[in-house]
Amino acid sequence: MNKDDRMKPNSTHRGTVLALALCAACLSAQARAVGDCRIEPGALCPEANLAGADLKDADLARANFFHADMAGATLSNANLRGAQMQGANLSRAKLGGAVLSGADLERASFKAAVMNGVDASNANLQDDAFTGAQWK
Repeated sequence: MNKDDRMKPNSTHRGTVLALALCAACLSAQARAVGDCRIEPGALCPEANLAGADLKDADLARANFFHADMAGATLSNANLRGAQMQGANLSRAKLGGAVLSGADLERASFKAAVMNGVDASNANLQDDAFTGAQWK
């Protein structure tokens, strides 16, 4: 093998580069955690303390936040489609652009929460969940 042949990429080099790229993608796709709660679709976080957490743009579809404390959390543009949020405390939360469609929000508190651009279509809104929310 001459010097020029060693400088040319071969299938082994391309395979190594591809493996490294896939590994980096896997690491970045891993769910992060806030306390004991993994931030991912279908998360199981009943009664979790997520007060003040930055969950902007998080995909939390079908997550369980039953009686979770999310007071003051940032959930802007978060996907909470179909989430179970009965009795959750979302007072003072920032939910601008969040998707809550199909979520169960029974007895949840949104007092002083910022709700501009929220999609709450087909959500369970029993017990005046949005009383005191700001719809700017």
